[in-house]
Amino acid sequence: MVAILKMKQILTLLTILVFLVACTTQNSTEDRPSPALVSQEKEGDNYEQFLNLFEKIEPENLHIYTPDDLKNGDKFKGKVIGQSFYKLLTYDDKFKFLFVDTTLHVYGCFRFKLSDTKTGLILRRPSEYYEESAIDLLIWDNSLKKVVGINDLADSFGDEGWHFVQDAWLKDLNNDTKIDIVTRYRDIDYDLDDSSKVTQKDSLFAWLNMDTRFKKTVFKFDTTKYKLHNWNP
Repeated sequence: MVAILKMKQILTLLTILVFLVACTTQNSTEDRPSPALVSQEKEGDNYEQFLNLFEKIEPENLHIYTPDDLKNGDKFKGKVIGQSFYKLLTYDDKFKFLFVDTTLHVYGCFRFKLSDTKTGLILRRPSEYYEESAIDLLIWDNSLKKVVGINDLADSFGDEGWHFVQDAWLKDLNNDTKIDIVTRYRDIDYDLDDSSKVTQKDSLFAWLNMDTRFKKTVFKFDTTKYKLHNWNP
């Protein structure tokens, strides 16, 4: 009789032990993130992989403009930047749309040396009307591993009789071995009620490379050397 009771106690203890092990295993499995999520998080932390989405170039005299036809291999087509890297683009509110509308994308185009501590990243993104036509220059800090500045380079769109184009050129304007920016902006506005009334603007600016930012500077230019790629008023 005593042997039978002991056997029952042992079976009861074994049942409880098996139950506890099963519960622990289930909780461990539930708490563990999926392999896909872990892979995505590691990818997002791989700064070298992010930078490799941007083709390395020598930027001197690069003319930057809104792409004409991305289907036929335009040089600003770029590579899609995956969602795992979006956290690296949170410097400026202009990228907040990425977390709202997942049908929109940004594209890595080119990268180049800005200074001993900074890298320039040329990125294409959706414009005001959500067409992926705008191009920005991101200033990447090589030590901090993050974006520390953004400059608008190029864009083009219009609405109700108004149209504008902005292009940019990368040049060393003051011979300090650093790449500076030239931007030219033109727009035209037709009065919808009176076709004889037309207003236009045309501005050309220099932005000197100050390492952590670009400073808008008055500069004398020959406008014939800076022709807009898509200006057809």
